[in-house]
Amino acid sequence: MIKLYSGAMKSGKSSKLLDDIYESISNFENILVLNSTKGFRNKKEITSRDGRSHSAVGIDSFIDIIALIKDTDGIQKVYLDEAQFLPNNLGEIIRVIEFTTSLNIELIVSGLELNCFGKPFDIMGTLFCYADEIIKFKGTCEKCNTNETNRVLRYRNNKVEKSEKNVFIVDTSTDKVKYASVCSHCFVQEMRGTK
Repeated sequence: MIKLYSGAMKSGKSSKLLDDIYESISNFENILVLNSTKGFRNKKEITSRDGRSHSAVGIDSFIDIIALIKDTDGIQKVYLDEAQFLPNNLGEIIRVIEFTTSLNIELIVSGLELNCFGKPFDIMGTLFCYADEIIKFKGTCEKCNTNETNRVLRYRNNKVEKSEKNVFIVDTSTDKVKYASVCSHCFVQEMRGTK
């Protein structure tokens, strides 16, 4: 079974993933916790904006899941955060899905649907097709404070970035790059400069 948590930034995906991890631990389930090594948070743990965290193994590709399962006996569930940063290799994804399904291992995957230019992350589109359950998370728009979020804007030096030269700028440790989780209306206004 594949469960997919998706939505915009700051919508609670990682927090829900951590809830599930803590529940599995309390039920004495044997779990594997993973994170994309390209994530902007700590690569060796899943963290949420509410301050909670859990250690994780960083992976560079979806196929890495198979080797990690083989190295650990009795895995029942695999949790993966920041899946949007992994390559969209359909053959590898299908191999992982078939492998985990054959062993009755549940995959719980979290990731962003769209990048900061409103384009889908390819791997998330693929995972949508194979997921048995999809839960979309929403937050409140940081611009209008009214509508639900489903988009992300990236600001560089306090200006909306419209050039698609580099989708994977994830370092927000400086004041130069900031992200805002917004609704579709505010996204279009900001990207078209009609505000």
